Amino acid sequence: MVLVPTSLTEARSIISNLHVDLGHLGTYAVSTALHERVWVPYSTELVQRVVATCNQCQFTKREPGVTQPLHPLPRVNVGDIVAFDFIGPL
Repeated sequence: MVLVPTSLTEARSIISNLHVDLGHLGTYAVSTALHERVWVPYSTELVQRVVATCNQCQFTKREPGVTQPLHPLPRVNVGDIVAFDFIGPL
């Protein structure tokens, strides 16, 4: 069965619902799932817009940050620093 939305609003609604149902996956995954279910003209552009404007995705999207260099411990004599990792009952 092929569903063809009759309006842009209906197409956006279908894409938005699919995006949420898929767990807020990205453009490629939503486009692939959409093409399996529905034919929407200009679907790639619509999916990109819907995913880019999803409030929940924008709120939880991680911004790329600057990674700070590690600061190694100063060199000391063997045995001066001893460390243990303990793990208790889980």
